[in-house]
Amino acid sequence: MRDDETTVIGALVHRAVDGDAQATHDLLAHVHPLALRYCRSRLNRLPGDARHFVEDLAQEVCVAVLMALPRYKDTGRPFEAFVFAIAGHKVADLQRAAMRHPGSTAVPSDEMPERPDDSLGPEERALLSSDAAWAKKLLANL
Repeated sequence: MRDDETTVIGALVHRAVDGDAQATHDLLAHVHPLALRYCRSRLNRLPGDARHFVEDLAQEVCVAVLMALPRYKDTGRPFEAFVFAIAGHKVADLQRAAMRHPGSTAVPSDEMPERPDDSLGPEERALLSSDAAWAKKLLANL
């Protein structure tokens, strides 16, 4: 990044930290493409549905940056390092979820069912089984 860009971003950050709404908007407009590229580069290795999360995860990074702005302290490092650290944590959270429950981390909205599933759940099926009837009969004899 060029020095003049760093200066502009630094000024935006300071104004956003002080509560300037327009500076916050401009800063997030700068952060979103960074977060999107970062998330896309990290999630392309994940199995299946997790890759559908790139845009959502970039939005989560933007929200996290927005929430962290009041506590942001300039340590001399580029603001982008702060953004990438937040993005790294968000990506790690998603990767853990994807590896813990493969295929269950997301259902893309175009694959969502039209209606809720009205079929019996495991508890209802167990109550209807012959073993449940036999257990009820035994309990009635006590």
